Amino acid sequence: MTKAAADVVSGPAEGEGGDAPSPLARLRRILRGTGWGLFAIACLAFFTLLKVPDAKIRAYIHAQISAALAPRGITLAAGQTELSILLRPTYVMKQVTISVPGASRPIKLDQVKVRPALLGLITGRYGGVAEIIGPGGGELELEGSYSKPHVSVTYDADSLDLAKVGALEAFAGFKVGAIVSGSGALSVDLTRPESLDGDVELRLSKIRLDQQPLHGFPVPEINVSKGTVNLAAGDGKVRVKDLTLGDLKGGAPAAGDDLGARISGRVALGKQWESSTLDLKVDLGLSERILKAFALIDTFLRPGKKPDGSYSYQLSGQVLAPVPTPAK
Repeated sequence: MTKAAADVVSGPAEGEGGDAPSPLARLRRILRGTGWGLFAIACLAFFTLLKVPDAKIRAYIHAQISAALAPRGITLAAGQTELSILLRPTYVMKQVTISVPGASRPIKLDQVKVRPALLGLITGRYGGVAEIIGPGGGELELEGSYSKPHVSVTYDADSLDLAKVGALEAFAGFKVGAIVSGSGALSVDLTRPESLDGDVELRLSKIRLDQQPLHGFPVPEINVSKGTVNLAAGDGKVRVKDLTLGDLKGGAPAAGDDLGARISGRVALGKQWESSTLDLKVDLGLSERILKAFALIDTFLRPGKKPDGSYSYQLSGQVLAPVPTPAK
């Protein structure tokens, strides 16, 4: 084959006379260069982190968390911390103690593992995953994201002992405990309550309210064997699918329980939380021990008393100021 014929078959070389390189060829060269550049940056960051002592990184992370909690008066202490930067950064705290202002006891956790979502640092939608192990081995996994003003969270709880954790006592100020399991997901635009969407499902056991004063009134110890929470939110309302404490049998709580309660109905969400309204029916049964401990409770609830000895009320009006009326 002559040289001329060869030129016809092979065509002009790229960049040597003839036509300019095709757009596809230029794109390949750009992507190849960009890829190597990103790889170099990643290697630089990786080896830079390797040169920084692990203890310094952990101390910095812990200091940042403590600084975020400080304005609320909350302090955080951990007996041991660990850090992994391979594949996905993970920060682990063990023997965790969280002290809340005014609380009679701190929150105790065996372990907290946090994995931030790195993509959120680029997109502005912050979030991550937290895996919590409570005293006694109960677990709670939380995954959430925040992009002002939108918040979304999913949870999965497995036999978490609230009494041993102490969170309700620390934040709400009263001593109550229960073993909690269940899962669910919620999302909401914080400026629009009616945007709330999702489901909440919880199974409770060994519910116990310790003897204590509440709002100046002495409250005896209250025990309930089980409870269920099943809520569905969407289309501007929250529907109570199943909300029970113990069992109501013949107007009285089940044997061994101090009360039985059943709630049904829905909550209509407004443009502000204060304007949200509720329409709920509450059926309540009390044990003889509770009726004797609260000498006036039967007098207060008598308008809604039914022939079987239980009480039934309708709750309506605004969420923050519900109006009870005897149910028909």
